[in-house]
Amino acid sequence: FFKNPLFSPSCTARELKAVDSEHKKNLQNDSRRISQLSKFLSRPDHQWHKFGPGNKESLLAVGKAKLKEASEQAVLAAGKSKPYGLLKDVDPKGYVTPPIPGSAATSRSSSPFLEEEDGGVAGRETRRRLVEWWEGHYCASRMKLVILGKESLDELTNMAVRSFSAVPNRSLGPAPRFEESPFGPESTGVIAYAKTIIDFKAIAVVWCVPWQPPLYKVKPVNLISYFIGHEGPGSLHSYLKNKGWATRLSAGPVSGAPGFDFFKVTTGLTKEGFENHAEVLKSIYSYLSLLRSTSSEELHATQDEIIKLSNIFFRYREKSSSPSTYVSCLSERISHPYPREKVLSASSVTEECDEAMIRDYLDKYITPRQGRVMMMAREGWNDLKVVGEDKASEKVWSKEPWYGTEYFLKQIPEQMLKEAEGPNTISELAIPKRNMFVPDNLDVDKKEVAEPLKRPLKIIETAKSTLWYKKDDQFWVPKANVHLLITSPLITLTPKHNVASRLYVNLIRDSLTEFAYDAVLAGLSYDVGIHSEGVTVVLSGYNEKLVVLLKVVLDKIKDLEVKEDRFNVLKEKLRQEYVNVALGQPYHTSDYYARYLLSPKIWTPAEKLEELDSLRPEDVKLHMRELLARTHIQALVHGNLIKDEAIEIVKLAEDTLGSRALTASELILDRSLLLPESSNYVLQLDVPNKND
Repeated sequence: FFKNPLFSPSCTARELKAVDSEHKKNLQNDSRRISQLSKFLSRPDHQWHKFGPGNKESLLAVGKAKLKEASEQAVLAAGKSKPYGLLKDVDPKGYVTPPIPGSAATSRSSSPFLEEEDGGVAGRETRRRLVEWWEGHYCASRMKLVILGKESLDELTNMAVRSFSAVPNRSLGPAPRFEESPFGPESTGVIAYAKTIIDFKAIAVVWCVPWQPPLYKVKPVNLISYFIGHEGPGSLHSYLKNKGWATRLSAGPVSGAPGFDFFKVTTGLTKEGFENHAEVLKSIYSYLSLLRSTSSEELHATQDEIIKLSNIFFRYREKSSSPSTYVSCLSERISHPYPREKVLSASSVTEECDEAMIRDYLDKYITPRQGRVMMMAREGWNDLKVVGEDKASEKVWSKEPWYGTEYFLKQIPEQMLKEAEGPNTISELAIPKRNMFVPDNLDVDKKEVAEPLKRPLKIIETAKSTLWYKKDDQFWVPKANVHLLITSPLITLTPKHNVASRLYVNLIRDSLTEFAYDAVLAGLSYDVGIHSEGVTVVLSGYNEKLVVLLKVVLDKIKDLEVKEDRFNVLKEKLRQEYVNVALGQPYHTSDYYARYLLSPKIWTPAEKLEELDSLRPEDVKLHMRELLARTHIQALVHGNLIKDEAIEIVKLAEDTLGSRALTASELILDRSLLLPESSNYVLQLDVPNKND
C-alpha cells in the first residue's frame, strides 16, 4: 500500500461509493455540520474553505465538467445548433453519461456513473487526477514514520528499512504551509445563527491564531485557555452558571493546518442563556478585558504553576491504552518543528513564560473584532431577539450546500464591539488563585517484592463494607486509585428511581465544580455516577491530597443541598439527553435497545421522560435520604497508599454516610435476562429522524 498502491481502475466505482456512503452516514451529525458551516463561511479563496470529507458529487465534479465540455465541443463540431440533448436528456447531477461521438466511451454511454467498475468517463477522470496527485505529492521526504514494538531498536530499524525503503522519494522539499488566516474581513465580527439536528443550545467564539507548534516553549493559547476555561470561584464559568445561563464552558486550542490554528470558547446554554446570548457574549469579552489588565505577577504566577504541573504530568505519564492512537499522534508531532530531543515532550511540557507574547495575542488576535461567533440550537428561533435587535423579527435562512445546515449571519453592532474593547465591567469576574491541589510530595513508598501481586486482596468484609486492596508493587509512581460502589437496591428500581438517581449525582457533580476544578487541573480526577447497583465514586491521580478531595465528595453525597435553580437547569439538560437518544445515529440507538431487552433495570428514554416531567426538588431530597439509609460500600484501593490508609478511606466513607447495613437479600448482584434457546426475536422501531 505505501510502496506501490494499485489504484486499480476496477475499484474506482467501489471506492467512490464507499466515500459517498461514509458522507451520508454523517449528514445528520451536528459536529460535522457545524464544522463544515464554519469552513463554508471562511474565505472562498482559502484552502480551509474546501469541503474536506468528500462525496460522490464533489469527487466526480471535475470529471463531469470535462465530460460536459467535451460533449458540447464534439456536438458542435458535428454541426449541431446546440449541444446534443445535453440539458434535456442528461441528469443535472451527472448520473447518466451522455455519449461523446467518436469516443471509446460511446458504446457504454447509456450506463449510469458508478455502475461501471471504473466509474465511467467521470470516474476515469477522477482516478486520473488521483494518480496525478500521487505522482506529484506522495514523497518519502514529506512523510513521518513511527514504529512501536517490544523489539530492540536495531530490529525496529531493520523492519522500517525493509518495509519502507521502496517508498518513492521525489525530493519535493517541505510540505506546503498556509500562513494566511482563513478568516477574511467579512467572516469576523459576525454571528452565525445555525439550526442543529439534536436538541441543545450553545454559543461558540472562534479566533484564528498563529500555528502553535513553533511556540511550544510558551504555548500562549494554552495559558489563555487556562484562564478562560477555569471553573473555580470568580471564573467566567462560575459567573454564567450562577446567572442561570450556562450548563458548561470549555476553552482551548483547535488544530487548523500547518500555518494557522484556532482558539475556541464554547458555552452550553440554558433556555435563559439562549435568550440572553448577547449578554453571554459580552461576558466572554469582559473576561478577555480582565485578562488584558492582569498584572505581570499574576500572569507569571499562573504560568509558573502550569510549568510545574506540565513537568510532573510528563514525568509520570502512563502508557497509552491505544498503541495505534499513540503512534498516529506521534507521527504528526514529529512533523512539527520540534528539536529531536523534545519530540516526546514538546507538545506537553511548558518551559517558560513570555509575557510580551501573551499580551500580543490578547491585543492582536483574540479580540472581539477578530472572532467569529456561532449560535447553535434546534428550536426556539421564532422568539429569539438576535444581537442588535429590540424585538424578535423574521429570520431569513440560507443553507450550507454540502450538509444543508440552515443559518443566517448577523453583524455584531459597532457599539457592542467598542464596549467589548473597553475595561471589564463585571465585578464578579476574577483571576484564579493559587491551586492548593498542586502536589508537593511525590515520594513513593517503594518496597521490593519477589513477584508483583496479580490481583487485589480482600482485606475487610463486614455487613457495611468490603475492601479490596493492592499496593503498587510494579510501577512505583506517586498515584493512587480509589473506587467506591455505594450499593443500594433503590438506585434504578423503577424509571422514577433511575431518573431521581441521575439528577442526584448530576447535582452532586454540579455543586462540586468550583472546589474540585483545581484538583482536576492538578491531575487528581474524580467522578460520581450511577451504576445498576448503586452510586459510584471514583478518584484517581496523585495520592498526596486524594483524601482531601474524597472527604469533600463524600460530604456532598451525604448532605447535598438541592437548589431549585440548579435543579431546573440540570433537569432540562437531562430532558435534552433523553430526547437526543432517539435522534442519535441508528446503530447507537439499536445498541441501547439491545441492552434494554436483556436487562431488567434499564429503562427506555420515553419511560424516563414521563417520570422526569413530574419530579420536583423535594423528590430528589427524599430519594437521597432513602437511598443512603441502607447501603453497602464496596471499595477498591490501589496505588501508592499503604494498607492502613486504605482502611481509613473505607472508615471515612462509612462514618460520613452513616448508613445502616443492607440485608443479604438486598445484596443480589445485577442480573441479565436469558433468551430461550434457539430463539429469534426482533424489536422493530421507527427512526424518529427521517433524514438519518
